[in-house]
Amino acid sequence: MDLKEGVMGSVLSKMSELLKEEHDLPHRAKEVLKYLVVIDDLWNEDDWHSISSSLPNNDCASRVITTTRVNDIAMLCCSGCDESIYEVHYLGYQNSRELFYKHYFHHADSWPEAPGDIFLFAILKMCSGTPSAIKRIASLLITKVTPKKQWQEMMYSVYFSWKQTPRSLGSEAENIAGFKLFREIISIIYDDLPGALKDCLLYLAVHAKNQIIHKTSMGRKWIAEGFISENVRHGREEVASRYFDELINRNFIRLSEYDNYSREEKYEVNQMVLYVLRQISNEEKIAAVLSDVGIFFKGICSLFPFVSAMFFWFRTFN
Repeated sequence: MDLKEGVMGSVLSKMSELLKEEHDLPHRAKEVLKYLVVIDDLWNEDDWHSISSSLPNNDCASRVITTTRVNDIAMLCCSGCDESIYEVHYLGYQNSRELFYKHYFHHADSWPEAPGDIFLFAILKMCSGTPSAIKRIASLLITKVTPKKQWQEMMYSVYFSWKQTPRSLGSEAENIAGFKLFREIISIIYDDLPGALKDCLLYLAVHAKNQIIHKTSMGRKWIAEGFISENVRHGREEVASRYFDELINRNFIRLSEYDNYSREEKYEVNQMVLYVLRQISNEEKIAAVLSDVGIFFKGICSLFPFVSAMFFWFRTFN
């Protein structure tokens, strides 16, 4: 009996040791094995801190690769060493068009030109070479073409909507042919923007139609609202200037006139784009524009000492 108990005790003890080793195996593996971790589309500093604190620093030449559209996050992931940052350049117009044609027509050959192709050029500029937005828009347009409504006709209707200048930016704009599709396209492009650029873009929604926008003063307003964060390499005013240029490159803001006397460029927002931005702003409960009043009101809202459209402000931007 004692012999049996001794054998059983020995077996159980050995099993206990094996189970303990199996339980400890993942922890021991972390200490001796290399690992490769890929984190895609990182936006938040807290998320990075949470992830990085879970990764062992075992000096085994492990690697962590992150993708982000936020410069500050990239610097944080590389511990401030910008030599480890690889900046992916956006697609140029030619490559953007080829990607669109491949996704839409399943080949990159040029399609017969039509008046609406001018709008396709404008759309691709708004996408600013971002592949995901280009593919989503191509997928959207695929669903809109029917035997009764071919490519040229569809693109012309959207182009017609884009070029309209309605008397008011109210429900009248929605009755314009092609507006619904135009709205869907702008929404896709907006969804694909980095967070800070979304805030700066929606800020334009409270401006009146045909209102002149000055680059320097707009940048200062963005800074005052807290949209612009200073980073390691650039001050706030330079970052704001870059954001403004980005919105110009994406066709959201366009040059209106050049003042030879003050040597200052003056800008404006396309009226139909402005109306879509107001819709998005209202849906996201940021601001609701009541009407374009055509004059400046002082002190309507503390956030905007000078405005040219009456609006309700729901909340501050994140």
